[in-house]
Amino acid sequence: MSAETPNPADAVRADADPTDAEPANRKRRISTVALAGIAVVVSVAWYISFVFGVGMPTGLRVGLVVVGGVAAPSLAVFAAVRLAAPALGLSHTQARALLALAILAFAAVALVGVSFSVGMDEGDAGRPKSLLASLTGPFALVAIIATAAAVTLPMFAVLRRRRLGVPAATAIAVGVGVVATPLLLVSLLSPASIVGLCVVVFVFALVRSMPRAEGPAGSADDSAVAVRAPDISAVRARVTLFAGIALATSLVVWTTGFGVSILDTGTDVAGSALGISAALAQLAVVPLLWAATLAVAARLPRSADAARVGFAAASVVVVVSVAGMVVGFSPAGDVYIATAGVLSIGVALWAGAIVWSLTAAWPTGARAGAAVVTVVAAAAVYAVLVALSGGVTLALVSGFVAFGGSRLLLRSSPATLPAS
Repeated sequence: MSAETPNPADAVRADADPTDAEPANRKRRISTVALAGIAVVVSVAWYISFVFGVGMPTGLRVGLVVVGGVAAPSLAVFAAVRLAAPALGLSHTQARALLALAILAFAAVALVGVSFSVGMDEGDAGRPKSLLASLTGPFALVAIIATAAAVTLPMFAVLRRRRLGVPAATAIAVGVGVVATPLLLVSLLSPASIVGLCVVVFVFALVRSMPRAEGPAGSADDSAVAVRAPDISAVRARVTLFAGIALATSLVVWTTGFGVSILDTGTDVAGSALGISAALAQLAVVPLLWAATLAVAARLPRSADAARVGFAAASVVVVVSVAGMVVGFSPAGDVYIATAGVLSIGVALWAGAIVWSLTAAWPTGARAGAAVVTVVAAAAVYAVLVALSGGVTLALVSGFVAFGGSRLLLRSSPATLPAS
Protein backbone atom coordinates (compact mmCIF):
# COMPACT_ATOMS: atom_id res chain seq x y z
CA MET A 1 0.00 0.00 0.00
CA SER A 2 1.53 3.34 -1.04
CA ALA A 3 2.20 6.28 1.25
CA GLU A 4 -0.55 8.28 -0.41
CA THR A 5 -3.16 5.57 0.14
CA PRO A 6 -4.94 5.74 3.51
CA ASN A 7 -4.17 2.80 5.76
CA PRO A 8 -7.35 1.36 7.30
CA ALA A 9 -5.68 0.21 10.48
CA ASP A 10 -3.82 3.51 11.01
CA ALA A 11 -6.98 5.48 10.37
CA VAL A 12 -8.85 3.25 12.77
CA ARG A 13 -6.67 4.30 15.67
CA ALA A 14 -7.38 7.95 14.98
CA ASP A 15 -11.10 7.37 14.57
CA ALA A 16 -11.20 5.55 17.91
CA ASP A 17 -11.01 8.97 19.62
CA PRO A 18 -14.64 10.06 20.12
CA THR A 19 -13.72 13.74 20.16
CA ASP A 20 -13.19 15.89 17.11
CA ALA A 21 -10.59 18.21 18.60
CA GLU A 22 -7.51 17.32 16.55
CA PRO A 23 -7.36 18.70 13.01
CA ALA A 24 -5.63 15.52 11.81
CA ASN A 25 -8.44 13.39 13.17
CA ARG A 26 -11.03 15.60 11.50
CA LYS A 27 -9.20 15.33 8.19
CA ARG A 28 -9.19 11.55 8.47
CA ARG A 29 -12.91 11.53 9.14
CA ILE A 30 -13.57 13.78 6.16
CA SER A 31 -11.35 11.62 3.95
CA THR A 32 -13.31 8.56 5.09
CA VAL A 33 -16.54 10.28 4.04
CA ALA A 34 -14.86 11.08 0.71
CA LEU A 35 -13.95 7.42 0.16
CA ALA A 36 -17.51 6.33 0.85
CA GLY A 37 -18.85 9.17 -1.31
CA ILE A 38 -16.76 8.11 -4.29
CA ALA A 39 -18.05 4.57 -3.80
CA VAL A 40 -21.63 5.84 -3.93
CA VAL A 41 -21.14 7.85 -7.12
CA VAL A 42 -19.33 5.02 -8.89
CA SER A 43 -21.87 2.39 -7.82
CA VAL A 44 -24.80 4.55 -8.93
CA ALA A 45 -23.15 5.16 -12.30
CA TRP A 46 -22.65 1.39 -12.66
CA TYR A 47 -26.26 0.70 -11.75
CA ILE A 48 -27.47 3.15 -14.39
CA SER A 49 -25.21 1.58 -17.02
CA PHE A 50 -26.43 -1.88 -15.98
CA VAL A 51 -30.07 -0.87 -16.41
CA PHE A 52 -29.75 1.07 -19.65
CA GLY A 53 -26.67 -0.54 -21.20
CA VAL A 54 -28.33 -3.58 -22.77
CA GLY A 55 -26.37 -4.99 -25.68
CA MET A 56 -23.05 -3.32 -24.86
CA PRO A 57 -19.79 -5.01 -25.98
CA THR A 58 -18.27 -7.64 -23.68
CA GLY A 59 -15.10 -5.63 -23.09
CA LEU A 60 -17.04 -2.57 -21.95
CA ARG A 61 -19.27 -4.73 -19.79
CA VAL A 62 -16.25 -6.25 -18.03
CA GLY A 63 -14.72 -2.81 -17.51
CA LEU A 64 -17.89 -1.45 -15.94
CA VAL A 65 -18.17 -4.49 -13.69
CA VAL A 66 -14.58 -3.99 -12.50
CA VAL A 67 -15.25 -0.36 -11.67
CA GLY A 68 -18.76 -0.66 -10.26
CA GLY A 69 -18.80 -4.20 -8.92
CA VAL A 70 -15.28 -4.30 -7.49
CA ALA A 71 -13.82 -0.82 -6.99
CA ALA A 72 -16.97 0.79 -5.55
CA PRO A 73 -17.75 -1.79 -2.84
CA SER A 74 -14.04 -2.14 -2.05
CA LEU A 75 -13.85 1.59 -1.31
CA ALA A 76 -16.97 1.26 0.82
CA VAL A 77 -15.43 -1.59 2.82
CA PHE A 78 -12.20 0.42 3.13
CA ALA A 79 -14.20 3.26 4.71
CA ALA A 80 -16.18 0.86 6.88
CA VAL A 81 -13.01 -0.77 8.21
CA ARG A 82 -11.63 2.63 9.16
CA LEU A 83 -14.76 3.38 11.14
CA ALA A 84 -15.69 0.03 12.65
CA ALA A 85 -12.35 -1.65 13.40
CA PRO A 86 -12.12 -0.27 16.99
CA ALA A 87 -15.56 -1.62 17.87
CA LEU A 88 -14.75 -4.94 16.23
CA GLY A 89 -11.42 -5.21 18.00
CA LEU A 90 -9.47 -5.68 14.77
CA SER A 91 -5.70 -5.38 14.89
CA HIS A 92 -3.60 -3.74 12.19
CA THR A 93 -2.99 -7.07 10.47
CA GLN A 94 -6.61 -8.18 10.77
CA ALA A 95 -7.83 -4.91 9.25
CA ARG A 96 -5.55 -5.42 6.25
CA ALA A 97 -6.62 -9.05 5.91
CA LEU A 98 -10.32 -8.15 6.04
CA LEU A 99 -9.90 -5.53 3.34
CA ALA A 100 -7.95 -7.95 1.13
CA LEU A 101 -10.56 -10.69 1.57
CA ALA A 102 -13.37 -8.27 0.74
CA ILE A 103 -11.65 -7.11 -2.45
CA LEU A 104 -11.03 -10.73 -3.48
CA ALA A 105 -14.68 -11.62 -2.77
CA PHE A 106 -16.01 -8.65 -4.78
CA ALA A 107 -13.72 -9.46 -7.69
CA ALA A 108 -14.70 -13.14 -7.70
CA VAL A 109 -18.42 -12.36 -7.49
CA ALA A 110 -18.13 -9.88 -10.33
CA LEU A 111 -16.28 -12.43 -12.45
CA VAL A 112 -18.97 -15.03 -11.72
CA GLY A 113 -21.59 -12.68 -13.12
CA VAL A 114 -19.55 -11.80 -16.20
CA SER A 115 -18.52 -15.40 -16.87
CA PHE A 116 -22.08 -16.69 -16.57
CA SER A 117 -23.44 -13.90 -18.78
CA VAL A 118 -20.82 -14.47 -21.47
CA GLY A 119 -21.50 -18.21 -21.38
CA MET A 120 -25.23 -17.63 -21.87
CA ASP A 121 -24.59 -15.28 -24.79
CA GLU A 122 -22.26 -17.78 -26.44
CA GLY A 123 -24.74 -20.60 -25.93
CA ASP A 124 -27.59 -18.57 -27.46
CA ALA A 125 -25.39 -17.70 -30.44
CA GLY A 126 -24.29 -21.33 -30.93
CA ARG A 127 -20.62 -20.51 -30.38
CA PRO A 128 -18.20 -22.77 -28.47
CA LYS A 129 -17.63 -21.88 -24.83
CA SER A 130 -14.72 -19.49 -24.31
CA LEU A 131 -12.15 -19.65 -21.50
CA LEU A 132 -13.93 -16.88 -19.57
CA ALA A 133 -17.26 -18.68 -19.80
CA SER A 134 -15.76 -21.96 -18.60
CA LEU A 135 -14.39 -20.43 -15.39
CA THR A 136 -17.75 -19.73 -13.71
CA GLY A 137 -17.27 -22.64 -11.28
CA PRO A 138 -13.75 -21.72 -10.13
CA PHE A 139 -14.74 -18.07 -9.75
CA ALA A 140 -17.71 -19.14 -7.62
CA LEU A 141 -15.49 -21.29 -5.40
CA VAL A 142 -13.11 -18.38 -4.78
CA ALA A 143 -16.07 -16.11 -4.04
CA ILE A 144 -17.47 -18.56 -1.49
CA ILE A 145 -14.16 -19.03 0.34
CA ALA A 146 -13.27 -15.32 0.38
CA THR A 147 -16.73 -14.21 1.51
CA ALA A 148 -16.89 -16.81 4.27
CA ALA A 149 -13.44 -15.77 5.49
CA ALA A 150 -14.38 -12.05 5.33
CA VAL A 151 -17.39 -12.75 7.58
CA THR A 152 -15.57 -15.11 9.93
CA LEU A 153 -12.59 -12.84 10.63
CA PRO A 154 -14.40 -9.86 12.24
CA MET A 155 -16.87 -12.18 13.97
CA PHE A 156 -13.98 -14.07 15.58
CA ALA A 157 -12.39 -10.76 16.69
CA VAL A 158 -15.64 -9.61 18.30
CA LEU A 159 -16.13 -12.89 20.15
CA ARG A 160 -12.54 -12.93 21.38
CA ARG A 161 -12.92 -9.35 22.59
CA ARG A 162 -15.81 -10.60 24.70
CA ARG A 163 -13.37 -13.07 26.27
CA LEU A 164 -14.85 -16.13 24.61
CA GLY A 165 -12.43 -19.03 24.30
CA VAL A 166 -10.65 -19.69 21.01
CA PRO A 167 -12.45 -23.00 20.23
CA ALA A 168 -15.91 -21.56 20.96
CA ALA A 169 -15.17 -18.30 19.15
CA THR A 170 -13.86 -20.21 16.13
CA ALA A 171 -16.89 -22.51 15.98
CA ILE A 172 -19.40 -19.66 16.22
CA ALA A 173 -17.55 -17.41 13.76
CA VAL A 174 -17.21 -20.19 11.19
CA GLY A 175 -20.88 -21.10 11.63
CA VAL A 176 -21.97 -17.52 11.04
CA GLY A 177 -19.70 -17.32 7.99
CA VAL A 178 -21.17 -20.49 6.50
CA VAL A 179 -24.76 -19.31 7.02
CA ALA A 180 -24.21 -15.72 5.88
CA THR A 181 -22.12 -16.46 2.78
CA PRO A 182 -24.92 -17.68 0.45
CA LEU A 183 -27.10 -14.70 1.37
CA LEU A 184 -24.28 -12.23 0.81
CA LEU A 185 -23.24 -13.77 -2.50
CA VAL A 186 -26.77 -13.65 -3.90
CA SER A 187 -27.08 -10.02 -2.81
CA LEU A 188 -23.71 -8.98 -4.24
CA LEU A 189 -24.72 -10.17 -7.71
CA SER A 190 -27.22 -7.28 -7.86
CA PRO A 191 -25.96 -3.76 -8.67
CA ALA A 192 -28.77 -2.38 -6.50
CA SER A 193 -27.30 -4.22 -3.48
CA ILE A 194 -23.87 -2.73 -4.19
CA VAL A 195 -25.44 0.73 -4.29
CA GLY A 196 -27.21 -0.01 -1.00
CA LEU A 197 -23.96 -1.11 0.65
CA CYS A 198 -22.14 2.02 -0.49
CA VAL A 199 -24.98 4.31 0.63
CA VAL A 200 -25.16 2.72 4.09
CA VAL A 201 -21.40 3.11 4.60
CA PHE A 202 -21.54 6.71 3.36
CA VAL A 203 -24.34 7.61 5.78
CA PHE A 204 -22.49 5.89 8.63
CA ALA A 205 -19.28 7.76 7.79
CA LEU A 206 -21.14 11.05 7.50
CA VAL A 207 -22.84 10.63 10.87
CA ARG A 208 -19.56 9.66 12.52
CA SER A 209 -17.90 12.75 11.11
CA MET A 210 -20.35 15.13 12.76
CA PRO A 211 -19.11 17.06 15.83
CA ARG A 212 -20.38 16.16 19.28
CA ALA A 213 -23.49 17.94 20.54
CA GLU A 214 -21.83 19.19 23.73
CA GLY A 215 -18.58 20.95 24.39
CA PRO A 216 -15.90 19.69 26.76
CA ALA A 217 -17.61 21.33 29.73
CA GLY A 218 -20.82 19.46 29.07
CA SER A 219 -22.87 22.48 28.05
CA ALA A 220 -24.43 22.82 24.63
CA ASP A 221 -22.39 24.92 22.22
CA ASP A 222 -23.66 27.33 19.57
CA SER A 223 -24.01 24.53 17.01
CA ALA A 224 -26.19 22.28 19.15
CA VAL A 225 -29.19 23.49 21.12
CA ALA A 226 -31.01 21.36 23.69
CA VAL A 227 -34.74 20.76 23.26
CA ARG A 228 -36.92 20.42 26.35
CA ALA A 229 -38.55 17.04 26.76
CA PRO A 230 -42.15 18.39 27.02
CA ASP A 231 -41.79 19.89 23.54
CA ILE A 232 -40.98 16.47 22.12
CA SER A 233 -44.43 15.12 22.88
CA ALA A 234 -46.01 17.84 20.77
CA VAL A 235 -43.52 17.30 17.95
CA ARG A 236 -44.10 13.54 18.08
CA ALA A 237 -47.85 14.08 17.75
CA ARG A 238 -47.37 16.28 14.67
CA VAL A 239 -44.95 13.80 13.12
CA THR A 240 -47.47 11.02 13.67
CA LEU A 241 -50.25 13.15 12.15
CA PHE A 242 -48.41 13.92 8.92
CA ALA A 243 -47.18 10.35 8.60
CA GLY A 244 -50.83 9.30 8.90
CA ILE A 245 -51.76 11.76 6.15
CA ALA A 246 -49.06 10.25 3.93
CA LEU A 247 -50.37 6.75 4.63
CA ALA A 248 -53.95 7.81 3.89
CA THR A 249 -52.83 9.39 0.61
CA SER A 250 -51.15 6.18 -0.48
CA LEU A 251 -54.12 4.03 0.46
CA VAL A 252 -56.69 6.28 -1.23
CA VAL A 253 -54.67 6.55 -4.46
CA TRP A 254 -53.93 2.85 -4.80
CA THR A 255 -57.37 1.69 -3.66
CA THR A 256 -58.93 3.89 -6.33
CA GLY A 257 -56.45 2.75 -8.95
CA PHE A 258 -56.98 -0.95 -8.24
CA GLY A 259 -60.74 -0.46 -8.12
CA VAL A 260 -60.85 1.18 -11.54
CA SER A 261 -58.46 -1.43 -12.92
CA ILE A 262 -60.60 -4.31 -11.68
CA LEU A 263 -63.82 -2.77 -13.02
CA ASP A 264 -62.23 -2.25 -16.44
CA THR A 265 -60.13 -5.40 -16.63
CA GLY A 266 -58.93 -6.14 -20.13
CA THR A 267 -59.19 -2.56 -21.38
CA ASP A 268 -56.69 0.26 -21.83
CA VAL A 269 -58.35 2.04 -18.92
CA ALA A 270 -57.16 -0.67 -16.51
CA GLY A 271 -53.51 -0.17 -17.39
CA SER A 272 -53.85 3.60 -17.40
CA ALA A 273 -55.44 3.56 -13.93
CA LEU A 274 -52.48 1.70 -12.45
CA GLY A 275 -49.96 3.92 -14.24
CA ILE A 276 -51.63 7.14 -13.07
CA SER A 277 -51.93 5.72 -9.54
CA ALA A 278 -48.18 5.07 -9.52
CA ALA A 279 -47.66 8.74 -10.37
CA LEU A 280 -50.20 10.19 -7.92
CA ALA A 281 -48.91 7.94 -5.12
CA GLN A 282 -45.66 9.94 -5.18
CA LEU A 283 -47.58 12.86 -3.63
CA ALA A 284 -47.54 10.95 -0.33
CA VAL A 285 -43.88 11.86 0.04
CA VAL A 286 -44.81 15.51 0.69
CA PRO A 287 -46.51 15.02 4.08
CA LEU A 288 -44.02 12.28 4.95
CA LEU A 289 -41.13 14.61 4.18
CA TRP A 290 -42.72 17.31 6.33
CA ALA A 291 -42.96 14.81 9.18
CA ALA A 292 -39.25 14.11 8.73
CA THR A 293 -38.57 17.88 8.65
CA LEU A 294 -40.31 18.30 12.00
CA ALA A 295 -38.22 15.48 13.45
CA VAL A 296 -34.99 16.98 12.12
CA ALA A 297 -35.90 20.42 13.48
CA ALA A 298 -36.39 18.87 16.94
CA ARG A 299 -33.27 16.71 16.96
CA LEU A 300 -30.94 19.02 14.99
CA PRO A 301 -32.08 22.62 15.64
CA ARG A 302 -29.21 24.14 13.67
CA SER A 303 -30.44 22.27 10.59
CA ALA A 304 -34.10 23.28 11.00
CA ASP A 305 -33.99 26.10 8.44
CA ALA A 306 -32.09 23.98 5.93
CA ALA A 307 -34.62 21.16 6.34
CA ARG A 308 -37.52 23.56 5.72
CA VAL A 309 -35.87 25.04 2.63
CA GLY A 310 -35.11 21.56 1.34
CA PHE A 311 -38.71 20.54 1.98
CA ALA A 312 -40.05 23.54 0.06
CA ALA A 313 -37.80 22.78 -2.93
CA ALA A 314 -38.65 19.08 -2.85
CA SER A 315 -42.38 19.74 -2.65
CA VAL A 316 -42.34 21.96 -5.71
CA VAL A 317 -40.38 19.39 -7.71
CA VAL A 318 -42.68 16.56 -6.58
CA VAL A 319 -45.89 18.38 -7.48
CA VAL A 320 -44.59 19.53 -10.87
CA SER A 321 -43.18 16.09 -11.66
CA VAL A 322 -46.40 14.28 -10.73
CA ALA A 323 -48.39 16.72 -12.85
CA GLY A 324 -46.04 15.97 -15.76
CA MET A 325 -46.41 12.22 -15.23
CA VAL A 326 -50.20 12.45 -15.30
CA VAL A 327 -50.54 14.89 -18.20
CA GLY A 328 -47.92 13.14 -20.32
CA PHE A 329 -48.95 9.61 -19.35
CA SER A 330 -48.27 6.90 -21.91
CA PRO A 331 -48.77 3.13 -21.61
CA ALA A 332 -45.09 2.59 -22.52
CA GLY A 333 -44.06 4.29 -19.29
CA ASP A 334 -41.25 6.30 -20.86
CA VAL A 335 -42.54 9.60 -19.47
CA TYR A 336 -42.90 8.09 -16.01
CA ILE A 337 -39.35 6.70 -15.96
CA ALA A 338 -37.77 9.96 -17.13
CA THR A 339 -39.80 12.14 -14.77
CA ALA A 340 -39.27 9.77 -11.84
CA GLY A 341 -35.56 10.55 -12.02
CA VAL A 342 -36.24 14.28 -11.75
CA LEU A 343 -38.67 13.70 -8.88
CA SER A 344 -36.09 11.58 -7.05
CA ILE A 345 -33.49 14.31 -7.32
CA GLY A 346 -36.03 16.81 -6.03
CA VAL A 347 -36.71 14.72 -2.94
CA ALA A 348 -32.96 14.24 -2.46
CA LEU A 349 -32.46 18.01 -2.27
CA TRP A 350 -33.97 17.83 1.21
CA ALA A 351 -31.24 15.50 2.45
CA GLY A 352 -28.56 17.50 0.68
CA ALA A 353 -29.69 20.72 2.35
CA ILE A 354 -29.46 19.11 5.79
CA VAL A 355 -25.96 17.78 5.17
CA TRP A 356 -24.90 21.19 3.87
CA SER A 357 -25.95 22.75 7.19
CA LEU A 358 -24.32 20.02 9.29
CA THR A 359 -20.94 20.34 7.57
CA ALA A 360 -20.57 24.11 8.03
CA ALA A 361 -17.17 23.64 9.71
CA TRP A 362 -15.77 21.60 6.81
CA PRO A 363 -13.62 23.00 4.00
CA THR A 364 -15.80 24.32 1.17
CA GLY A 365 -14.82 21.59 -1.28
CA ALA A 366 -15.44 18.77 1.17
CA ARG A 367 -18.72 20.34 2.25
CA ALA A 368 -19.97 20.69 -1.31
CA GLY A 369 -18.83 17.17 -2.14
CA ALA A 370 -20.66 15.70 0.84
CA ALA A 371 -23.86 17.53 -0.11
CA VAL A 372 -23.66 16.44 -3.75
CA VAL A 373 -22.98 12.80 -2.89
CA THR A 374 -25.86 12.90 -0.40
CA VAL A 375 -28.18 14.11 -3.14
CA VAL A 376 -26.94 11.36 -5.48
CA ALA A 377 -27.32 8.68 -2.81
CA ALA A 378 -30.77 9.83 -1.70
CA ALA A 379 -31.97 10.13 -5.30
CA ALA A 380 -30.76 6.62 -6.10
CA VAL A 381 -32.45 5.15 -3.03
CA TYR A 382 -35.71 6.97 -3.71
CA ALA A 383 -35.71 6.06 -7.39
CA VAL A 384 -35.08 2.36 -6.76
CA LEU A 385 -37.18 1.83 -3.64
CA VAL A 386 -40.00 4.33 -4.15
CA ALA A 387 -40.37 5.85 -7.60
CA LEU A 388 -39.90 2.60 -9.54
CA SER A 389 -42.22 0.76 -7.13
CA GLY A 390 -45.05 3.18 -7.78
CA GLY A 391 -44.77 4.73 -4.32
CA VAL A 392 -45.89 1.58 -2.52
CA THR A 393 -42.86 1.83 -0.23
CA LEU A 394 -44.12 5.19 1.01
CA ALA A 395 -47.11 3.45 2.54
CA LEU A 396 -44.83 1.07 4.43
CA VAL A 397 -42.60 3.85 5.76
CA SER A 398 -45.42 6.23 6.66
CA GLY A 399 -47.34 3.40 8.33
CA PHE A 400 -44.30 2.53 10.42
CA VAL A 401 -43.85 6.15 11.53
CA ALA A 402 -47.56 6.67 12.19
CA PHE A 403 -47.92 3.51 14.27
CA GLY A 404 -45.08 3.80 16.73
CA GLY A 405 -42.07 4.79 14.62
CA SER A 406 -42.28 8.42 15.72
CA ARG A 407 -41.32 7.32 19.24
CA LEU A 408 -38.07 5.89 17.92
CA LEU A 409 -37.35 9.05 15.92
CA LEU A 410 -38.12 11.33 18.87
CA ARG A 411 -37.08 9.56 22.02
CA SER A 412 -37.01 11.94 24.97
CA SER A 413 -35.42 11.85 28.39
CA PRO A 414 -36.74 13.36 31.65
CA ALA A 415 -34.48 16.40 31.22
CA THR A 416 -33.45 17.35 27.70
CA LEU A 417 -33.06 15.79 24.30
CA PRO A 418 -29.62 16.25 22.66
CA ALA A 419 -29.63 18.18 19.43
CA SER A 420 -27.54 15.57 17.67
